[in-house]
Amino acid sequence: MRSFFQNLIRPICAAALIAALPFSAHADRVFLKNGQYLDGLITKETDKHIVLSFGTGSMTIKRHKIKSIERSSSNDADEMRDDWKKDNFLHETYVPSGLENIADKFRTLCNQREKALLSLRQRSAAGPNKQILRREISAFRDRLTKVSNLIKACSPEKEIKEYNALIKERNSLATRMNVLSQKVRTTVSAGHPVKTRWLTEIEQIENSIKETDNAIKSCPAIQKRENYDNLLIERNSMLSEITIRENQISKNSNAHNRSNKQISSYFDTIASFTKYFAEYRKDNNETLLTGDELSFLNTISNMLAGYKTDFTETALPAISAGGSTIVSVLVNDKVLGTFILDTGATTVIISKSFAEQLKIDLNDEYSSHIIMADGSKSPAKPVILESMKIGDAHVQNLSAFILPGQVAKSIDGLLGMSFLENFIMHLDGSTGKLVLEHFNPK
Repeated sequence: MRSFFQNLIRPICAAALIAALPFSAHADRVFLKNGQYLDGLITKETDKHIVLSFGTGSMTIKRHKIKSIERSSSNDADEMRDDWKKDNFLHETYVPSGLENIADKFRTLCNQREKALLSLRQRSAAGPNKQILRREISAFRDRLTKVSNLIKACSPEKEIKEYNALIKERNSLATRMNVLSQKVRTTVSAGHPVKTRWLTEIEQIENSIKETDNAIKSCPAIQKRENYDNLLIERNSMLSEITIRENQISKNSNAHNRSNKQISSYFDTIASFTKYFAEYRKDNNETLLTGDELSFLNTISNMLAGYKTDFTETALPAISAGGSTIVSVLVNDKVLGTFILDTGATTVIISKSFAEQLKIDLNDEYSSHIIMADGSKSPAKPVILESMKIGDAHVQNLSAFILPGQVAKSIDGLLGMSFLENFIMHLDGSTGKLVLEHFNPK
């Protein structure tokens, strides 16, 4: 530790040193000959050096490097020590004897919180929200379906055959005319009856070529082929855009999964430490504790209470039927539906009849397919729901699929992971309620 602080004596920006060592009370200020200064409390002095403390560490400064010293009052020094103790109460220097185990466990909790907060920031910075990307993919797929249908209807195959036949006919006529022209020039004398016949045939061929050229110009194949090629380009562009967004979703999913693990670990650590801390305080007579010990425990208690507010809990009734958990869900803030909670479904699934209640446009084809629980494949229409709400648990712009029929009898849909992945979920066995914990640090 001391060698670390000794390295600080190397020339650096004085403003950075000051910013790194903020003190509310007036400290001992050591002015150095290089124009910098350091704030702390002098804990030891000799003719050759002084030792300057920063609360959790210290550094030795040689006398020949010091220009002057501005000393604090005893009251300021006491206030500074108190500030150090409050700000660094988990440091081994300030942990009361016998409470080291509690300090270690609480440090772990603090580290878990920092990791959860960092993962949440990284998830936010990973790119567009998965639901937004899925909404864009849905729009691209709808357009892709329309373009594919236009391609089928616009295939220029028939016209291309006609066009190619005209080109072939023209080339044949041009070849015949070239052969006759060569013969006329080289093998037949003027006034010869064969030459006259060949010249007449050449004239007829020229007229036929003109007619064929006019037919080629008026053939719809050229324009239709251009439209067809443009549609193919647009289709490939749609496929490329979908692939880009699917890759981004995969990237976001990885970040989301890592974040969920960190948040879940933090949540579990809070629960574990809360239980341990409560048992410790119950088993120890606090009237026998010193002031420092009691202050240390109360500080942890207050911080723990604050950490618990990082999570917003929603508990709601859940009906168990046939091995499934059924919940009521408000969709798009207007229609209440009955959904089966399904952690095996990657997304929310709703029935066609429920989609009609939501007034979702169902004119487009069911362009996608999903694998059902029994392994069967079902056509499905991708859609983005404006919102889904269970009690106070609320998610906006989430992906879903519409099935052409019912999900199950008297069931409007499956509540899949596109909703549930936003929460830590568990069933409370004592109350039978579904509990959703949302990480929402203030």
